[in-house]
Amino acid sequence: ILQKQDNYITSYAILKFFLCHLIDNGVPLSVIEAVSGDTQETILKRYSHMFQGDKELVLASSNP
Repeated sequence: ILQKQDNYITSYAILKFFLCHLIDNGVPLSVIEAVSGDTQETILKRYSHMFQGDKELVLASSNP
């Protein structure tokens, strides 16, 4: 997930890693929404593709 760009890691890459880690650990989407400033819809669009094998996890986190 963390991608080097000209020998440094971008702040977006760190944010993406952090949010994916939260999703992977079952943090409710409402909490991730508050932390990231994104809507749940945006979070699902941007990050759920990383967890294709864990669709139940993503769906469960949207219904705490």
